[in-house]
Amino acid sequence: MKIPPYNELNPNVITGPATDKSWLSREDYLQLGVKESIFLAEKRAQVYDIFEKYPTLLQKEQLHDSHIVSYQYLPCLQSHYDFAVVDEVQDLTSIQLYLANSTLNCIFHVLRVRHLS
Repeated sequence: MKIPPYNELNPNVITGPATDKSWLSREDYLQLGVKESIFLAEKRAQVYDIFEKYPTLLQKEQLHDSHIVSYQYLPCLQSHYDFAVVDEVQDLTSIQLYLANSTLNCIFHVLRVRHLS
């Protein structure tokens, strides 16, 4: 099998959707629907085998994944801001948006902006 394209990490299929953990468990990943992964169900176990090497590679090369780092920052956050303006919100993953919302006094004070053209 070829190494899977970066697409499974970006748009962050494995690392992006969860807000309660850094990445999906193997079981959760294998249960994704057909519109949630670019790989057919029968190939996902092989993709996850490769993904399991990813955190070790990051550490070895002293690199960081913004989604994993976002999750690691959650315990350190405090509500501090009254509002936030988020441009290109469609480019954020669930954990990144959750991280931004966690800094707000009230999560309803978020203005999400996207291109209308």
